[in-house]
Amino acid sequence: MMHLLRTDEQTIGDLEIFGKKTGSGIFDIYNQAHTRRRSLAGELFRQPLSNREAINQRSNVIESFASLKVKFPYDSALFDTAEKYLVSAEDEGKSKNNQAVMGEKEIQNGVLSVIQIIQLTKAFTQRPEIQSITNYNSERRRLSYW
Repeated sequence: MMHLLRTDEQTIGDLEIFGKKTGSGIFDIYNQAHTRRRSLAGELFRQPLSNREAINQRSNVIESFASLKVKFPYDSALFDTAEKYLVSAEDEGKSKNNQAVMGEKEIQNGVLSVIQIIQLTKAFTQRPEIQSITNYNSERRRLSYW
């Protein structure tokens, strides 16, 4: 079970985590992902872990990736296409009028993007240098389950 803290807006502003006043903050160092929705990195700063073991585990994994200079196999356009498809499917399921929001080609591209992300992730987690990161074993096993 993950224990999360909630960081209030006053604290975020005072610490200038997101650099609103100065133009850049500590968040900008870590945020290299670009998506249409709020980034995972942003959520990690807004709701940091509170459990000491979990914090150390995450820190060790990040340190291991950094020391190996791991290049992740993903392209942001791939995530954009998958995200657009998944959000559209979620929104369509909630709507009452059941109008198709996406065309057939967009749906096909979305499904293919999701499949490609799964395939890239599986291949990535099976690379010897990734398997050598012992602190990442439990997450790697969960990801390679697919």
